[in-house]
Amino acid sequence: MRETRQNQDATLQVKGVSMGYGARVVLDGVSLEVRGGEVVCLIGPNGAGKSTLLKTIARELSPAGPGGTIYLSGKELSDYSPSELARERAEVFSETLKVELMSARDVVEMGRYPHTDFLGRLTPEDEKEVDEAIQIAGIEGLSDREFSTLSDGQRQRVLLARAIAQRPRLMVLDEPCTYLDIRYRIELLRIIRSLATDQGLAIIASMHELPLAHAVADRIICVKNGRLVLVGTPREVFENPRFEEVFDLEPGTFDPVTGTVHLDAAIRGRRP
Repeated sequence: MRETRQNQDATLQVKGVSMGYGARVVLDGVSLEVRGGEVVCLIGPNGAGKSTLLKTIARELSPAGPGGTIYLSGKELSDYSPSELARERAEVFSETLKVELMSARDVVEMGRYPHTDFLGRLTPEDEKEVDEAIQIAGIEGLSDREFSTLSDGQRQRVLLARAIAQRPRLMVLDEPCTYLDIRYRIELLRIIRSLATDQGLAIIASMHELPLAHAVADRIICVKNGRLVLVGTPREVFENPRFEEVFDLEPGTFDPVTGTVHLDAAIRGRRP
């Protein structure tokens, strides 16, 4: 049996893993943890490697090179079968699911398949889980509509419901607020916060919108140039003197209290 030295309190633990595409390393020697009940947000410039990190955690990408280990619920990620992994980890990525002639409810029901028998039959308990996921995601009015006819924002909410229906321990979200208007962005953040606080999920999400990360995260990880450059609570990260350097902002244009950029200062060169 292989020796493991994982943190048993962490739902997800990444230890010294290099990530990328084939021989091209995008992130080198990544180490991080996400515990149950915690929301961790990845922020950083475009192309910094946030999606690469999430896809490696989700096992959509293999680590770039030997060395390093990823643990999920105390077990090495590579030791999970696909069905076992689907019961432990759910994901919502920005790429839209392509399905034909499926209703929104059909898509949500896909989240229960890892828990069904070899015929994929849903039990009354599975149907109950689907109903609850639909309610949590607030998509009752979309259930009977064909998924392919929905707007991008509506599809995003349906995919979140599918992830909730899986009842995972870890949820991986890549830009979950993409395509959503302000009302549904706020509602989605409430859902994410509730899933962590009330249900004990470990959640790791990438976000472009700094105020949203500021509002929902327990911890924030800044990614730049293939490295995790700042890690801490929103206050610790946003008040760090180096934070503006992560996004190549002019000094004084960022408000660490609200997590917003002073647009007049940034665009017109006027200081607040």
